[in-house]
Amino acid sequence: MVITGNSDFGKEENLLFLISELVQKYGQPEAKVLLGKGMQPVEAAMQTGFSDQSHFTNYFTRFIGLAPGVYRDIFFDRKGDGE
Repeated sequence: MVITGNSDFGKEENLLFLISELVQKYGQPEAKVLLGKGMQPVEAAMQTGFSDQSHFTNYFTRFIGLAPGVYRDIFFDRKGDGE
């Protein structure tokens, strides 16, 4: 991709890409753990650095292949529930 004109546009685009890569790399494993403990997707989104549930849902679904609520329903360990 060749960007001409405003050089700040390319820098900003690269920074946003790097931030999203970091959130994806470090946020997804933690989000899977939180959802596996039965946490609501909106809470998992906030605790893993996403600005809103919609953004979190899009990333989670893209990289995990399941919506966060579906993942939670499948992997929530109910054995530890009720403590």
